[in-house]
Amino acid sequence: MNNQEPLTPADYQYFSENFCSQAFVDSFKIFRAGDEEAAGMVGRKRSAYTPWDSVVFPHYDIKTGQVVEYCLKPDNPETETKADGTQEPKYKYLFPPGRGGILYYPPSADAEALADISKPLVITEGKKQLIALTRVAANDNPASVNWHFLPVAINGVWGWRSKSADGGVIPQFNDIAWQLRSVYIVFDSDVETNWKVRYARQQLALELQRRGAVVYLVNLPQTDLDNRKNGIDEFLADFETKHGTEAAIEKGLQLISTDAQLAGGELQARVCEGRITLGAASAERGKCRVTAKTADGTPAAMDVFNPADAAKRDKFIKQIADAIQLTSAEKREISGELISLAAAADSIFSAEAEEKTKNGQSETVETSFQVLCDGRVVEQIRGGFAVFDPETDEYDVVESVVDSDGTTYTPIQDELFTKDGGIQLANALAEYGSEADLIKDVENYLSKNLDLKPLFLKLTALYILFTYIFDSVLELSYLNATGDAGSGKSRFGQTVCIASRRGLSLITPSAASLFRIVDKFKPSSDDAAAIIQILNAGFQKTAQIPRQVATGDGNFKTEMFDAFCPKIIGSLKQSASNAFNSRCVEIRMERTTRNDIPLRLTHKLLSDAQIIRNKLTLWRLRNIQTDFETRLDKAEAELRKAGIMPRLIQINIPLFALIESEDTKQEFINLLKGRDEVLAEEKALSLDGEIVDNIHTLLFETDDKETTLNKTNFSTLPADGEICEELRIERLLGMMNANRKKEIAAQSFGKMIFGLGLQTKKILKRDSEYRDKKAIIFDSERLAYLFRIYNLPVSDDFNVTNVTNIAKPLQAKKLSVVTSNGSSNKEDFSCHQPNYNNINTCKDGDIGDIENTETPVKEIKVLVDEVM
Repeated sequence: MNNQEPLTPADYQYFSENFCSQAFVDSFKIFRAGDEEAAGMVGRKRSAYTPWDSVVFPHYDIKTGQVVEYCLKPDNPETETKADGTQEPKYKYLFPPGRGGILYYPPSADAEALADISKPLVITEGKKQLIALTRVAANDNPASVNWHFLPVAINGVWGWRSKSADGGVIPQFNDIAWQLRSVYIVFDSDVETNWKVRYARQQLALELQRRGAVVYLVNLPQTDLDNRKNGIDEFLADFETKHGTEAAIEKGLQLISTDAQLAGGELQARVCEGRITLGAASAERGKCRVTAKTADGTPAAMDVFNPADAAKRDKFIKQIADAIQLTSAEKREISGELISLAAAADSIFSAEAEEKTKNGQSETVETSFQVLCDGRVVEQIRGGFAVFDPETDEYDVVESVVDSDGTTYTPIQDELFTKDGGIQLANALAEYGSEADLIKDVENYLSKNLDLKPLFLKLTALYILFTYIFDSVLELSYLNATGDAGSGKSRFGQTVCIASRRGLSLITPSAASLFRIVDKFKPSSDDAAAIIQILNAGFQKTAQIPRQVATGDGNFKTEMFDAFCPKIIGSLKQSASNAFNSRCVEIRMERTTRNDIPLRLTHKLLSDAQIIRNKLTLWRLRNIQTDFETRLDKAEAELRKAGIMPRLIQINIPLFALIESEDTKQEFINLLKGRDEVLAEEKALSLDGEIVDNIHTLLFETDDKETTLNKTNFSTLPADGEICEELRIERLLGMMNANRKKEIAAQSFGKMIFGLGLQTKKILKRDSEYRDKKAIIFDSERLAYLFRIYNLPVSDDFNVTNVTNIAKPLQAKKLSVVTSNGSSNKEDFSCHQPNYNNINTCKDGDIGDIENTETPVKEIKVLVDEVM
């Protein structure tokens, strides 16, 4: 560029008064230009009335180091007359006409820093502010390459917005890696008093949060500048005058570290003895962007959710636990801190709500449950909302609610909520005394209408209680009433359903009706297999069901549906599916001899159920935001100690956690143990159980007193990895086919062995009479695991520690599971390929699936979580 003129002493003095030392001003390659030269730099014509002698700021491309444009700061800008008659500059800076905003980097900035998320980024709103921040970042050393952070400037508080019709952001935003990067927004001090500036900052914070950044807001203290606003440059200059340069640098670093607030007004919270730093920043209505970092600043987890949602909170804590080992106590500490962080989630929306209100853009949303920005909880009841304040324990009934972000919430008007016979709701909130009193009231309600044994009465009452907080857990059980015709299963389902939260009775339900109600959808299919899908996936909050949905143009698209909710099922007997039975709490019904139980549906029953719902709804509102994890941890520990099968523990933890009586706990444990024994016996009768039993027979001898090594076959236990000749495939196959009309083929049998997680290999000993025959490779851990799940004893010298959770992965492609149709005595051996890695977890997709209930489901009572 020709005719570049050096800065004058007056220019350097001006910069110096704004914490921009001569060395750093020179590093930015700022210069002067005369009238005509300056005009040409920004593509403008020289003004005939106002000379454009200017200080010129070059804008550099951080990637190439080349100048992309210039910006002028005229000595004598044009002025305009204000309403009070005073004159003020029409502009401070001049840019090329028609161009959008750009990011302004220091010329010496390293382009690699754009991709380095460990390098914090600081955004300010002007040129002088950028030079001052660069001085802080480089620790007052222009030659330094080890900056504390990467400073960047925008041209005014809205300089990050593009001028495109969609109102997006400037393209340079896409050059920066934002995910999990700490970003500090340092606007001038009027952000505290000017709502328009505050709104611009909050919109920038939201945009950065959507891109995954962890955003902090720096609120500058006001300096003694005749009560006018100050930027970071003026603040540091004032601080330098009073305390010196070194102190000013330290103060600048302090502002962009410990003094900064997370966007949303939340301060950081250190937990686990300082090992983890949590933070929450408002992201969108009712949600926070929650982050966790380790002590050295390494990101451990990040997610956007409402920390009051226990399930989402647990998921976030699991993310942290994947990065750093946590004890149960530390998990509870983190959970409690996340709940407190959620209390101020509405602050980020205050200015946005003000702007929406001014423009008449307030949003109206239909909902049946909502946690408001101020922490109050809203639950739909008949005629409106019950609004509960957890801080004051006060509640009220209103027709609609306006949140602090300007959103208006109204009750769902779907006919399922408004028609008689639809979803059962409270019509008011009613006090209930203690939790024990409430459970007793529910038991009394049930006793008036059902004849149940004491244990089943208690479990049913607790299940009704559980339906009001089930959205706080990730897994649940179903309630399955079994019994002969006339034993009262239908009445049981009706009585329990109308007392439960959002109960809806469905007689011989179709797949279509279930999908519509459980997950807001109305498919055209009436497919019995879809009901099995719902029962398969509906016990886990994370499980989704894919469905092909017609789009109206003759095509189909795949949509995912959530079937998670409590279900009350009535059937003549337990299902033939072990997976289904293990997900159910069975309530055994018998014909009653009592004459005081009405045989018909009465107004008294409906009235009593309404009273119960009113009390339980208040109990829900008081407990929905409490930390349920402690109860769940304790329940899991007790069930593990009792030796219950993991699959049954997994499903019954939430219900067991509600039991306070030790006697009732022991009765429930005994009930689960009985289920354990039935499952073990049924396993032993399966083909796999027969194979494992034959292996056990070859390895051990068992009498009434003890189990010892089978000395006929083994003098000592084989070593792990040894090809075990006594466990030859042909020998085991002969034992399996000894009394079978239809023999198992060798190829199919090999697949069965493989399906058990055991490996085989040819015997290669030259002197062996079984040379080239296949035999099992001895694996003590895998065998111990199989013997345990099939309830087979082992000798003392075979003990293997920690076999409870041993489940080695199969070494090749997972084989699909197909169930025999059971229509004849023929055994379909070729399809029998279970995955035993899944035997205790009962996850969908493997042996844990319900493929055919065989016993027709007569009734299902669905307790709906969210319909619209």
